[in-house]
Amino acid sequence: MTFDALAQTFLEKMNGKKITEQPFAWRPAKGGPGRMETDALRSETISKDLKRDVYVKWAMIRVDAAHVVLINFTMSPANEVEKARFEEATEGMVRSVAVRGQ
Repeated sequence: MTFDALAQTFLEKMNGKKITEQPFAWRPAKGGPGRMETDALRSETISKDLKRDVYVKWAMIRVDAAHVVLINFTMSPANEVEKARFEEATEGMVRSVAVRGQ
């Protein structure tokens, strides 16, 4: 399965779980080719359980033809400023993923 096919299949399955009202969609991530991330979307289900806003974000990074790194970010910021800081931090984390020896 190609990286793009794997990424699409993963999001189809995640979107089928309905943890967010809006569907997740991949966009290119900073840090080079083979990196994708979603926007951080509010999860009504998790927010209701925790009684505060909770956002979920995914990132997928191609390591080589047979390996990927999948990262889940779940954040519960106190306000929009903190949410923006969290999102900036997640982008930095995705950008910083590197495989030793490459």
